[in-house]
Amino acid sequence: MPFYVKLLFSCLLFGIGLVNAGHAQDVGADYLGPWKQVASNAGRCDRCEIRFESASGQMIVTANNGWTARVGMVRNGRMTELQGQGAWSSSLRGNLRGHRFDVTFRLVGNELHLSMRMIDPTAKPRFVNGVFQRHWLGS
Repeated sequence: MPFYVKLLFSCLLFGIGLVNAGHAQDVGADYLGPWKQVASNAGRCDRCEIRFESASGQMIVTANNGWTARVGMVRNGRMTELQGQGAWSSSLRGNLRGHRFDVTFRLVGNELHLSMRMIDPTAKPRFVNGVFQRHWLGS
């Protein structure tokens, strides 16, 4: 293969890589900032909020009701979602104190869907599902 064809092919692959990296960053930017809970199978919580912040190529999610998670972009079929792990604060009172969990976030239109799987080696997994909206979208 001639040199100029190899060079063109290399430039094309590099460009595709930049576009994909840029797309992942753009998708991640969609999550940044505060989100207010509007629905949950764990009960109504009008004051529950989460906030996404960027940190070293990953994102940190902090909830005002005592949990934190570290998540990263994952391609799931045709969708991009955030997946990771977290834990409830060890300073909480009650049965959630210190419990670890796996979590997935997916944007569906203007809503952010959360799926949390509680990790408890002594019991069946528990799932918490929630829906969040931006404050400025009427929630």
